[in-house]
Amino acid sequence: MQVQQISNLPLSNRKQTNTNQKSSQVSFKGVEGALTYGLNYLQTNPAMGAVIVDLISMIIPRTAVDFTRGTDAGVETGRRELSCGINTALVSAYGVGAAALFAGAFNKEFGVKAHGMLMDDETLDILSHTWNSNREKPNAVKAYLEDVLNNTRALNPDATGNEDGWVKISPDARKVFIEKMMKNGGKEKDELAYLKALLTEDTGVQDDFKIGRKIAGELRETTSSLDDFVGRVYNSAKAFAKDGVVQAFQSGDLASNSFLKRFKKINIIATAAGLLLASGIGLAQQPINMYMTMKKTGKKGFVGVEGKEADNSTGFKVLKTAIAVLATVAMMSTITKNPAEILKKVQFKGLTPTIDQFKFIYGLTIASRLVSSRDKNELRETTIKDSLGFANWLILGGFVSKLAAAGFEKYSQFGKAGEKFVRYNANNKLTGWRKALHWIQNSSVVSREEVLTSALKKTGIKTIKENGMAMGLKEMLKEAPAAAKKKVAILGLVQLIGYAYSCLVLGIGIPKLNIWITNKVEKNKKKTAENQETKPENKPTEVKPNDPLSAQVLAFKQKNLN
Repeated sequence: MQVQQISNLPLSNRKQTNTNQKSSQVSFKGVEGALTYGLNYLQTNPAMGAVIVDLISMIIPRTAVDFTRGTDAGVETGRRELSCGINTALVSAYGVGAAALFAGAFNKEFGVKAHGMLMDDETLDILSHTWNSNREKPNAVKAYLEDVLNNTRALNPDATGNEDGWVKISPDARKVFIEKMMKNGGKEKDELAYLKALLTEDTGVQDDFKIGRKIAGELRETTSSLDDFVGRVYNSAKAFAKDGVVQAFQSGDLASNSFLKRFKKINIIATAAGLLLASGIGLAQQPINMYMTMKKTGKKGFVGVEGKEADNSTGFKVLKTAIAVLATVAMMSTITKNPAEILKKVQFKGLTPTIDQFKFIYGLTIASRLVSSRDKNELRETTIKDSLGFANWLILGGFVSKLAAAGFEKYSQFGKAGEKFVRYNANNKLTGWRKALHWIQNSSVVSREEVLTSALKKTGIKTIKENGMAMGLKEMLKEAPAAAKKKVAILGLVQLIGYAYSCLVLGIGIPKLNIWITNKVEKNKKKTAENQETKPENKPTEVKPNDPLSAQVLAFKQKNLN
């Protein structure tokens, strides 16, 4: 079943209609072009993108809001938010660094680079069984690649002929992919870009690529992004062909395979070391932050309220510990309901951090902030702010951008023409809020590359140039028809709407709500204290000279007060 054929037309055979459209095309020059390329960078570079977006939409606004409480409050907030953003962005560096540190002997023995091909156990099992089934064939690498690609599906529910939303990689694309891999002569970066462009053009998508294989009678499957899928196939094909690895597979018994056993061990070490380092830093950030504030001000109380002392009562310590434990359990349950599976779930699946890894690290960071709270005001503010941050970032996953995209899809000229801004494989068994939550968590906004690749293909232009290099975003925009450029501009607006929501609601709105609640609580406390002082029974009793009754009343009150 072939969903989309790879065009065989060279660049010189472009349709005349494309040339005629140029006068009405969106230019994407100057500010507009810079904005498009900048937004695409933020979207396609997880580590730096996360830091920059967090800085603009969360760190700066929250810090500015807390500066209205005072310099000390603003500085403490800035340190807390910035250090957290940088720490989560460095998760990959921690993992790759740990793998490189522990994989020296392994890399030398087998001729591979384990730290450059991190993958979870499920993926390694599927790929190793596939290789083991093909290793004795005349051209083992070619047979392996054919087997992997033949058992891979891409999620594109809008494609003609899809099976439950999933489409196969076409025979033509598989052939070209294998030929490119077998040549083995170009730069790795260029080869990977070529393979990604090839599969984007063939399947029409970049988000979800699923590879499966029956192992011991059980169907095992794993899903990843196009980037991770291509990286895994590319690196594994080269690794399995190394002499040392070939020798490790000679017996055919994968349970005793030294290469697989040691590689899995390195993956576990990389995961444990990377996450322990990131989590340790996350746990220590707020206590260190509070210590720096105390050293500067000489005060241990919550900086959000001037003159407040820290609450060191046993009751408050029990309360904040209980809330931290409950919050941690709730956040970790979004990774897995079985604590024994936690390490498996947070394994590195590639060179970019996973959502489950972010949940683990950010969850522990929030727990530390809760336990470090200096009074009930800070405990309440942390609970509100960070629980909403966790849900918006890691559970609802950019739902405002998805809603905006869905709106454009429904009401714009593109949607009316049947074009999609949101990709979603519906679950018709769900109803009500469960159906809505499933849409939020499992839908995705189409990428610029998907839009441009599809548009160029319709005009007869391949995204792989005659010199064998893949087009970059700038080149695709230059050649794309006006309608595609307009759709790309709308995607930029959708992305900005999501950032604006983060800034206005999470960056400004929630901190201001916290301040309002805290001020209200403190005002009520003050009013209650004043009312207590004005009650007749709390006023001092005047003792009249030589008045025995008055003296007796005073003595009675003092006795009861004591």
